[in-house]
Amino acid sequence: MRETWRPTHGRQNGGTARDRESLVPTPGLTQPPQHERLIAALEKLSDKDRDILRLVEWEGLTREQVAEMFFIPRVAIDQRITRA
Repeated sequence: MRETWRPTHGRQNGGTARDRESLVPTPGLTQPPQHERLIAALEKLSDKDRDILRLVEWEGLTREQVAEMFFIPRVAIDQRITRA
C-alpha cells in the first residue's frame, strides 16, 4: 500500500527544509551541470507548485488525485505543472 503523503506547503511540520536537504548534492561528489540547473529551477518554484510537481512526476499520483488533495480543480493542476 502506498504511504500517505502530506503536502508541505503549509510548513506546519517543517517538511520543506527536509525536502530541500534531499536536493543538496553529497559533499565530495561532482554533480553534472544539469543537476545544478534542476535544483536552481526547483528552488524558484513556490512550495505548493513544487509539491504538486513532485506528487505527479515523481510520486506517480494522477492529476485528479493531486487536485483532490489540494481541493482545487484538475485544470489548475495542469496549469501549475505546465508553468513549472
